[in-house]
Amino acid sequence: GQWCGMDEVKSDAELIAAFRGVALLLIIDNAEDMLVPAMQQRLIDLLTGLHQGSPQFRCLITSRRSLPLQANWVLAQELPPLSIDDACALFIASAGPRLAAQQQHTVPALMQELGGNARAITLMASQLGPKVDMVELQRRIREGGVSAITTEGLFNEPVPAKWDKKFAQERLLSS
Repeated sequence: GQWCGMDEVKSDAELIAAFRGVALLLIIDNAEDMLVPAMQQRLIDLLTGLHQGSPQFRCLITSRRSLPLQANWVLAQELPPLSIDDACALFIASAGPRLAAQQQHTVPALMQELGGNARAITLMASQLGPKVDMVELQRRIREGGVSAITTEGLFNEPVPAKWDKKFAQERLLSS
């Protein structure tokens, strides 16, 4: 398909040229895939070229690990883990009606296990459903550790798209 008035972008140089002088916000989510050394340098070169070609260029990169982007125009910020209260609120908002009201009192114990990691919280909340309650989530964490959070096939429903405004930025930056 056509993108930026171009039928196909064949190189990073073409992409940089297409955006020269354009106000642009580029969002790269879950950039840990770019931690492979060959990808790191390509990303750095691409972002540097976009920045040099357009003073209005901005980029938001999310990653669970530090990225090796060293430049005077790069602001790196590591977010601390969520407090227990904020973690509970995020879990409850993410779970929505899948979390039975009578089970809300068990949320703080699970949040302690997840250590305030927003992504882990939303992934665990997505596992709730008719056959998976809070007791089952706690069992999964106790017996499976990290794999209880990330193993494919455990998720019943997607995390709700509508987020409490207070957590929207934290989710974006910590994913």
